[in-house]
Amino acid sequence: MSIFTKVPQVAYQGLDPKNKVALTNTLFVVLGMQSLPGWFRVEVEVLGQYLGSARPFVVIGKPDSFVSSKVLEMTKVQETTFRTTAYVEAGFEISINFTDSFLLCYPPKVLFTAISKRQSFVNRAVIIAQDKDYWRGFSNGLRSPSEKGLRGALEVACRSVFRRIRKGEPSGGLERIKAVASDFDRYQRWLLVHQGDLIAVEQGSNMAGLSETVSSCDDGSGATPVGLLLDGRACTSDEVLLTLSSIFSQRVSNLAIVVVFKEGDYNTWKRQIAIMSSLYGFGGTVVLVDFRVMANKDLSTLIDETPMPDAGHHSERFWCFLEGGTLLGLDLLTVLDAEIKKGFSPKVVYFDHDLVSRNGIHHSPHLKAFFDPDLWYASNYIGRGTFVSGVLLGTLEMSLAESLSQGAIDRACLFLIRSDNCSSIVHVPVVGFHYLDYLNFDASFESNPKIPARFELVERHLQEIFPNVVLKEKKIENATGPLEAKGEISIFEITYEPPLNAPKVSIIIPTRDGIDVLPNCIDSLRSKTIYENFEILIVDNGSLDPRMIDYLDSVSTEDSVRVVSFDGPFNFAKIQNFALSQCDGELVCLLNDDTEVLEGEWLTKMVGLALREDVGVVGARLLYPDRTLQHCGIYLGIGEALSAQGEGVRDFVSTSQCVATHEVSAVTGAALLISRSLWMQVGGMDEIHLGVSYNDVDLCMKVRDVGLRVMVEVGAVLIHHESKTRGLDGLDPKKIRRNASERAYMLARWDCLMEDDRFYSPLYSKSVLFDLDIE
Repeated sequence: MSIFTKVPQVAYQGLDPKNKVALTNTLFVVLGMQSLPGWFRVEVEVLGQYLGSARPFVVIGKPDSFVSSKVLEMTKVQETTFRTTAYVEAGFEISINFTDSFLLCYPPKVLFTAISKRQSFVNRAVIIAQDKDYWRGFSNGLRSPSEKGLRGALEVACRSVFRRIRKGEPSGGLERIKAVASDFDRYQRWLLVHQGDLIAVEQGSNMAGLSETVSSCDDGSGATPVGLLLDGRACTSDEVLLTLSSIFSQRVSNLAIVVVFKEGDYNTWKRQIAIMSSLYGFGGTVVLVDFRVMANKDLSTLIDETPMPDAGHHSERFWCFLEGGTLLGLDLLTVLDAEIKKGFSPKVVYFDHDLVSRNGIHHSPHLKAFFDPDLWYASNYIGRGTFVSGVLLGTLEMSLAESLSQGAIDRACLFLIRSDNCSSIVHVPVVGFHYLDYLNFDASFESNPKIPARFELVERHLQEIFPNVVLKEKKIENATGPLEAKGEISIFEITYEPPLNAPKVSIIIPTRDGIDVLPNCIDSLRSKTIYENFEILIVDNGSLDPRMIDYLDSVSTEDSVRVVSFDGPFNFAKIQNFALSQCDGELVCLLNDDTEVLEGEWLTKMVGLALREDVGVVGARLLYPDRTLQHCGIYLGIGEALSAQGEGVRDFVSTSQCVATHEVSAVTGAALLISRSLWMQVGGMDEIHLGVSYNDVDLCMKVRDVGLRVMVEVGAVLIHHESKTRGLDGLDPKKIRRNASERAYMLARWDCLMEDDRFYSPLYSKSVLFDLDIE
């Protein structure tokens, strides 16, 4: 597709003079031929003092033929800014024309933005024009404070491209612009490589077949019927039209759209939607609903009364609840149809999403994973990009008003959780929804808990199951990057209070000559831990340092502290199994000697969570001394080590697992709570094959194998100095060989689980935790 083309001025001389537009000394900015039809917004800003009276105008037509050209005069929206919105057919070019009045100012700036579909950033062009023979340069509106030099490189590349275009030489312009501009933003580049202008492309084994599904779908006939309920009450007409354009651009025909409007908007919406649906050739159904009249009407009645463009029963369709400014990815509904037809009978289907800035920058992706009810309670991480079965909606008693602002999705998920049917909540790893970041209408997970109705729903649901549960709203600083909205966001902090006769916890701390770290660990345990019913069992693995021996003799005389000796080479699993025989706590907490308690309720929160019947193991949130995140759960199959713990990642919220209690595949043995009976049931740690590494992961896998969950209690926060007590394995050849042997054993024992962690998005890198593979 040609994005930038220099069109000779003579080609415009055949325009109808009735247009009353002066064509002398006209400057042309040709924005490109469109391969797909759609709506585009064109904006001109005069950067200098505007001395003229004429306005710029837009010409839309086929190249070198203006018989069917359309001329649009731009509307003045501010003193020096002009704007128009135009529909461009496939194969037509759109250009901006400046009369001689504009030569008195220097220079004008043109912003050309696709509003009907998600376009790659090369279609979001900002072009500076000085005169009819010279292209000043190019900027695509990206901002990257850390890479200031790239803007100049981009302008140089684009000037070269335009120079070749003027001479009629092959420019390779699109490729050159992509190559330079891609360095501005890592996610922009990833999106372009992996999803391009389509949302469904092959992405490894998890995405196999989706690209074929999209390419083989011609007219969308036979696709799963879909209903889209668009809430337009708090949106501008432009925002609603943006959303409708992205809907009309879908290639499935079994669509019904319900637009909820506020009083007085009916005639406006009716006229604009009629024009748009005609231009797009939309064959589905559009229903306008007055919220004032229908607010208390039952949602199931509204669904039943919505006309269907297909012959199927109304309840067979899937419904999605949108707000103006929500953009559906191109072919999103085709991907949805393919997922539903896999035969898994999903009831709720959710997609990934990102944010889009005013100048077209995609940023802040939310790449999600397998449905985790606990994480959803706290953060609603699945977001609004969710489709719900009409059958399920028909069983829920709620009004139209209650279904909006996430209400229908919340009730549907709670119903499936109560029914023990979470497997019917399916995630599709495709960035299928794009939200305009400047609207701030709570599109993503973190802001939804601000809605009081959701808090009440979740609290009531949890209290029916866990009488000891306590919910409170927690503010978290949101500072994930230069493009992320700053400020505070809210999640639900959910804790479970232990019973009055709280069980005894035996805290097991293995050590060997840990005189530099153990005293600090013991002191923080005894001075900060609020939970009262615990004992400390220090397992000495042959300490030789006289200072350490004196310390152990001293501390063993204190209440609730015992010291036992374990002779033999270091074998973490064997030490832990031995320690279990030396203590009598109903619960056992494995704790490294180089940890330090930060918050007094750490053990209270871990015990409360561990006493849930569905939970087998509870881990903690571990930080490095500089407060960067070291551990918030282990994700399998990442890097050569087969697992990762979130090392070095600063506290952030775009990955919700770092801020809310959640389920994981495994947790580290540096801070791990488990019941004694369960330890015995699964056979404890494997001291034969996994003496040093992976024994904690293996223990968690065995617990999951008996149907219990492994959780991270993010409210239990400790500092961990990593492996100071035994050194890093990578520095010792013997340790390298031993680690390789234990790694091979884990791969053989848990091969399929080690390669595909369902709690980790398949779109993330398999090399670096929570990173994106660009190539």
